[in-house]
Amino acid sequence: MTEKMPLESWQRTMVRCLFPYSAKRLRIEQAFMVKHPHVPAKLYKYRDFSNPYHRDGLEADQQWFSSPNNFNDPFDTVTKFQTDRLPQQRQTLEECLAEIEKIKNAEASGEKWVPPKITDPVCAQKWHAMIAEPLIEKLPAEQRQPMREFIQSWKRKMNAEMIDSISTFLRSGFSVLSLSANPTSNLMWSHYGASHTGFCIEYDFGSLPYSDLRKRLCFPVFYRNKRADISRYLAQPRDDYNNLVGNYLSLIKSSDWQYEKEWRIVHAIGPDHANRSYDMPKPSALIAGASVSDDDLKYARAFCEERKIPLQQALLSTEDMTVSLADHSK
Repeated sequence: MTEKMPLESWQRTMVRCLFPYSAKRLRIEQAFMVKHPHVPAKLYKYRDFSNPYHRDGLEADQQWFSSPNNFNDPFDTVTKFQTDRLPQQRQTLEECLAEIEKIKNAEASGEKWVPPKITDPVCAQKWHAMIAEPLIEKLPAEQRQPMREFIQSWKRKMNAEMIDSISTFLRSGFSVLSLSANPTSNLMWSHYGASHTGFCIEYDFGSLPYSDLRKRLCFPVFYRNKRADISRYLAQPRDDYNNLVGNYLSLIKSSDWQYEKEWRIVHAIGPDHANRSYDMPKPSALIAGASVSDDDLKYARAFCEERKIPLQQALLSTEDMTVSLADHSK
């Protein structure tokens, strides 16, 4: 299996415009214009009749947005980076020690320490060498290599802790609704449609205007087998940092999930508001599962008659392992 699924030409253009390493190269409107004609005309949400919140959402034309830390995939919206590549202020050993004293004094007085603006950047790896090597060379010869090994171990630990911290921050701060372009996936019906006893809502995204935020903020998911490395994003100067990198990470999932053909509406809204209901377009159709109960099918038919939308039902093929749709309006 390849490291990541190859992107289509329009997807590559969108990524270049919206998620460049440098914020100065952002072309947000061009990215939206490139993506707009490729948003699927119909997108779907699989639901469970037995879940009252799913019925309430259907009747209220709403869906629940969640932060990725509530998703069932622990690799969703996680990242990696190398702290050695992050920019540091170029300092002498004396200046570094003085900065450490400031941090200690701030902690002792209960004040928040704010790191000073980086005016003379140097990558962390070079900075560590500038500071640590002079100190190591002053040690007895037999202590120098153990100290270097200790520093490398400490750096690996700090790198892992920073990755975990930033991933946790990103996973909690984004508000995401997952939709699918595939209403006939056996796995989707099994996993999210209550083993074919649930329902699937069809939304007509093709009829939404260009200005509609639900369509503007709807993006394809990119499937890959490795975590996205954001070292180059974090290595940018603060005034050139592309803060849309979190949006990009929220669109990356393991290749194991590519059968979902997922599209996501993504809001960078912060952890206090990430989990909430959100108004959706009125359904353009409702699909009942292949094994839906008579009572739930009756409910679905009444709902569709009231809304004047088609009712369909998933059918399991008698010839192979495929799922199809049939009109069930009458």
